[in-house]
Amino acid sequence: MFIEIGGYIVISALMAGVAIFASKAKGGSKTVARDVLKEYGIIKSAIIKYRKEKIGIIHDLAELSPYLEEGQKIDWKYYRLSGDEKFLVTDVEVPADAEAIVSSVGGDSYVMDSQVYLSFNTLVSKKEDNDFEPVASFKVFPERITTMTNVVYDTSESRAVDGIILEYRWEKALPIFDLFGMYNLKLRIKDKNGRWSLPFERKIEVFREEGLSMVAAGGTSLFVIHKDGTVDAQGNNDYGQLGMCSISPFNDREIVPLLYSVVQVEATDTHSLVLKVNGTVYGFGQNNFGQLGTGTKADVMIPKEVWGIKNIIQISAGENFSAALDSYGKVYTWGDNAHGQLGAERAGNREIPVIIDELSEIKHISLGYNHGLAVRQDGTVYVWGDNEVGQLGLGFKSKFSEVVMTGLKHIDKVIAGKNFSMAIDKKGLVYGWGTNGKYQLAQVGKKEVLFPTEINGLKDIVDIKTYGLYSIALDKYGKVFTWGQSSVLNEHFPDKPKLLDFLPLAKSIAIADRFAYLLTADDRVIRWSGDSKNIEEMRFRDMVVRIDDNV
Repeated sequence: MFIEIGGYIVISALMAGVAIFASKAKGGSKTVARDVLKEYGIIKSAIIKYRKEKIGIIHDLAELSPYLEEGQKIDWKYYRLSGDEKFLVTDVEVPADAEAIVSSVGGDSYVMDSQVYLSFNTLVSKKEDNDFEPVASFKVFPERITTMTNVVYDTSESRAVDGIILEYRWEKALPIFDLFGMYNLKLRIKDKNGRWSLPFERKIEVFREEGLSMVAAGGTSLFVIHKDGTVDAQGNNDYGQLGMCSISPFNDREIVPLLYSVVQVEATDTHSLVLKVNGTVYGFGQNNFGQLGTGTKADVMIPKEVWGIKNIIQISAGENFSAALDSYGKVYTWGDNAHGQLGAERAGNREIPVIIDELSEIKHISLGYNHGLAVRQDGTVYVWGDNEVGQLGLGFKSKFSEVVMTGLKHIDKVIAGKNFSMAIDKKGLVYGWGTNGKYQLAQVGKKEVLFPTEINGLKDIVDIKTYGLYSIALDKYGKVFTWGQSSVLNEHFPDKPKLLDFLPLAKSIAIADRFAYLLTADDRVIRWSGDSKNIEEMRFRDMVVRIDDNV
């Protein structure tokens, strides 16, 4: 859609949008332009103060008198406004430095014959139809948005069609629209002459996109993230870890009432974190170690923002501690630090996030039971925290370790489990290290693996989830694999990766205490246990939930 931006063309040396009108004076007293320029500053100051209190047009320069500083005055007989172009015109004997005066006032000021024209505001009109000239042709994208409610309105896609736009500004165009509905945007553009247009109003409609994007789980909790940024959940809720504003359990999937614009959920047995599209993080559930990052140790039933972090692109939740990665590659941790799992310092828990100074240019993080992993942009891996069974992959066991780089290279993603770790490289191969008593690392005959070792039978892997003593993996084709002991009651479990060919293809996977979950391409949530062929579809209880704009 091509839009002609027209109307008043404002080139004020004072303020955009202010027009000065006055009766046309006849004759006008002689003076020199520099005297007019001296009082120009007084007029400008008065108009600024006037506009702070009033929105209307100034019809007479006398209206500015109450806004003059003490002792200031304007000799009104010096001034008149021309009837056509609305310049402030002075009848003068043109001084030698007239051009310098005109330049200092700016705009379209100029000198002609015996008059100096000082440009305050200009209304340029078409003589043939008494309409206003457009400043330019401008193309605006998009016209209609059908997406999740947290849409980014990318104004960089808007462009000048005829190439004469120097600059443009959006008013009320948020970088993120959290809620679906109608939005009014205002556009101003500056043409090649340096003139700003009056605002052009643009209405866009943000539609709710149907469908599901991913699943997450922890303990007995299941979270399902919708494409519109809302979240539904079910499971035990003893500490408020479902964010349902209560501690009652939920046997069916129901919408979490105060969550929207969510792009990631991380859950443990007792606390949960959510990342919103605007880069903020919220937590709820148990908080006895400060793992929610709210500045206190009080449990939270209603999602509450983590203190002092922004521009976050990924979150991770450990046993009683948490972490976040920002868009600059810095890592923040908070909560329990008994095993040095915060990485920042060895002593003391933290109720608010602290930055790990030793980490920079990080692209992916993961927290385990009491240790942490991070991948740099160059594919190297850093580890910290508990290392009693070699879960840091350093070739030895120790009580804990400060942040240190491993020998791994070309890694894309890391996965920290309960005293063991894994990594996925750029080719989709998987490496594991740490405890292996129940074949968590799929290494037969080894109770512990101190160096990263390839897990045979896995390739083209894009994601791995782990809980307790077992894991599931998703390859790029949507196939799911499992290994390790899924339950203490399960005496027969895979010691090597096993393809679960009875499952439908998945686009997202999650794992919890007794069950694993997958999200299918047609948005069904499937639950199963271990390598059992007993699968169950998790139904969603339809609810109509009003999200208040002020929440």
